[in-house]
Amino acid sequence: MSEAAKTESRSERMLTAALWAAAIFAAVYLLQGALHLPGLLYDPAARRWLVDTSPSSVQMRYYSDVLGAGLSALLAAALRLRWRRAADDLTVLTGSALALVLLDLAFFFSRILTALRR
Repeated sequence: MSEAAKTESRSERMLTAALWAAAIFAAVYLLQGALHLPGLLYDPAARRWLVDTSPSSVQMRYYSDVLGAGLSALLAAALRLRWRRAADDLTVLTGSALALVLLDLAFFFSRILTALRR
C-alpha cells in the first residue's frame, strides 16, 4: 500500500471516528436531559453536589450531562479507531451527526423558551 493510500485511510478513519463521537455526544446529551436520568447536580447557593433526576431552579446539571456525553463520545471514537475493517458511509454519518446536533439545539432552546414564558 502506498504512503498516500495509508494517509488517506488513516484520515478517513479519524474523520469517521470524529463523526461517531459527535453523534454519540449529541445523542447521550439529549437523552440525559429528555429522560430526566439521574445525574450529578451542583447547587451554587448551598455549594454542594448531589445526585438527583431534576434540578430545582438554582441547581445545575450541565456538568454531569457534558461529562457523561463526553465520556461516551471518547469511547465511541476509540472503538471506531479500533475497528479497522469497518466501512462507514461518510454522507450518512455526517447527516446523522448533524441531525442529532440540531435535535440537541432544538431541545435546548425549547427549554429556554418554556422557562421565559413562565
